Amino acid sequence: MITAIVQKIRLLAAMVMLGVLTLQPVFAQDEAITVLAAASLKESLEEAGKIFSTRNGTEIKFSFAASAIIAKQIASGAPADLFVSADLNWMNFLDEKNLIQSNSRVNLLGNSLVFIAPQLSDIQKMDLTQEGISQAIGNGKIAIADLNTAPIGLYAKNASQKLGIWDVMEPRLLQAKNVIGAVLTVARGDAPLVS
Repeated sequence: MITAIVQKIRLLAAMVMLGVLTLQPVFAQDEAITVLAAASLKESLEEAGKIFSTRNGTEIKFSFAASAIIAKQIASGAPADLFVSADLNWMNFLDEKNLIQSNSRVNLLGNSLVFIAPQLSDIQKMDLTQEGISQAIGNGKIAIADLNTAPIGLYAKNASQKLGIWDVMEPRLLQAKNVIGAVLTVARGDAPLVS
């Protein structure tokens, strides 16, 4: 199940990235394009970048990290031709500082909160209640992207609070640096669920 979700995300991100790069102003073929992007899109964007480079003869240089970290780097002068943020707030932060071309800004993707478990897991279905989560994971942990730097971690927290399940989740959290790290935590068996 994790593999299927990740593959769909990769495919969608690759298609979106190709579309975005196609819409960008034409770069001289001898100039590399520098893309700073959310870590959750690493594999997808690298795949799209290879396709774009093959078609256009333009090298793409990537740097991946949490959106907050990248936005702060850009605000401190890090050069970028394209910033792909996982969080509108950090894009707004740069926009307010006039560090992006506002007319080039495009909202590409949206989020849905999901809980995922390995395909061979005992967890086949789970009620999104405190009792349902407690029963599903027992004494286990819930992997989540860093609540302070990864947008998806904050989104998961906010959604869980609105659903009334945060109180049972919070003490069971195992925070990873980013969403990829959270998924890998579950794949390794260190936590039965990722949010």
